Amino acid sequence: MAARAPRRQTNAQTVSQPEEIDLVKKEFGAAIAHDIRTPLSVIAGFAKTLRDEWAELSEEEKLEDVDAIGRNAEKLTHILDEVVQAGVENSGEPLCAVEPFDLGHQVRTMVADFAAVAPNPFSVRINDGDRFALGDERRAWRVLANLLSNAVKFSNPAAGIDVEVGRRNGLAEVSVRDRGMGIAADDLANLFSPYARVGAALEHGTPGSGLGLYLSKCLVEAQGGRISVSSHPGSGSTFTYTLPLAGRHDGGEQPAVNSPD
Repeated sequence: MAARAPRRQTNAQTVSQPEEIDLVKKEFGAAIAHDIRTPLSVIAGFAKTLRDEWAELSEEEKLEDVDAIGRNAEKLTHILDEVVQAGVENSGEPLCAVEPFDLGHQVRTMVADFAAVAPNPFSVRINDGDRFALGDERRAWRVLANLLSNAVKFSNPAAGIDVEVGRRNGLAEVSVRDRGMGIAADDLANLFSPYARVGAALEHGTPGSGLGLYLSKCLVEAQGGRISVSSHPGSGSTFTYTLPLAGRHDGGEQPAVNSPD
């Protein structure tokens, strides 16, 4: 936190302080609104399916949909808990509880949730030897939610989305590939900046706050990983993020992991 300004300050400095505080509040509110949008959309999608197709669904399918609603409601609760925690601690830094978790299970579950409410066909490929990561499971969920949401948002409904979990340079790696409009080379440098709205999104009027990728970058780096993108206009985009691997992955015993949500 910056040191308190001395008493003898100019009028311009006096005015700028409340303006900066107001800006921080607006950014924080926009970030929270962005984070809750995905689980709310998933909950609404499953609720609509239950309402519209109740008679056609088997009991097992109904239970699966209810489980998905409950799972995403828990995600909302976690986000709101973090809002309270951030207010108490008065800190803008993402606080991460780093421990082993089943990244492969997280990816499979999240893709299944998105596939149930989005029109796009999804494919998932997971190397089971590299599926355990060391990080914050809830914050890793938010990163993947942002990338899957963007892939759906910027793709034709019939275009496939591929998700893969593997290993690169000793790190667990997750990649999300879409076949959407792609990103111009000039826009790539600013893509992870706050409120970045690149040319293609503006041209097509795609809704969004421009905060998702910035928040994802902050959350990934807070867990010791990196996030990157490769893209060409008209050929889609591949977003990739890494997290430290957990335990032995060369035939040894797997580490104990958190129970899935």
